[in-house]
Amino acid sequence: MLSKKYIAKRYAAALFAVALKNGSVQEVLDDMLILKGLIANDQLHKTLLFSSASPSRVKIDLLQLLLDGQNIRETVARFLYLLVHHNRMRCFNEVCNQYADLIHEYRGELHLVVESVEPLDHVACEEIAVALSASAGKKVIAKNRVNPELLGGLLFKLDYKMLDCSLRNKLHKLEEALLAVPIKLI
Repeated sequence: MLSKKYIAKRYAAALFAVALKNGSVQEVLDDMLILKGLIANDQLHKTLLFSSASPSRVKIDLLQLLLDGQNIRETVARFLYLLVHHNRMRCFNEVCNQYADLIHEYRGELHLVVESVEPLDHVACEEIAVALSASAGKKVIAKNRVNPELLGGLLFKLDYKMLDCSLRNKLHKLEEALLAVPIKLI
């Protein structure tokens, strides 16, 4: 059985190819994010759309209800119906994530999350992004996330790589080193 992420990646790549051909890459992402928010805000819609037990007709009717009044592009509407037809709506959120990743890759962007105990100011995030942009040769977009569990220091997550400079990590390494030392009882 294929993984949800693999399936989502294939559907996202197909949607990206169509959007690129139509010159509507960002607009399609915007529409997908609007729909993602609409679905996430209603537990009943979410359950019905993502359940493999729900009949396709119910899902299509529900999508039409959700799309009514929204200014969603035809490309996105057809794509959603395709997901329903192939019983892949459960992959929709991951498709959105994969599609966004394709856009960032296409634009040559890297996304950096800097976790810290206290919020970093905008200037500090930008300085980190500029320094990494110079060494990576790509535009780095940084955002700060507060994580009190770090105790101190910073945790950097750049796409799928992580550099942990937190106090929590240093204490954990110290604990491991101390536990690895054999103790001789006299």
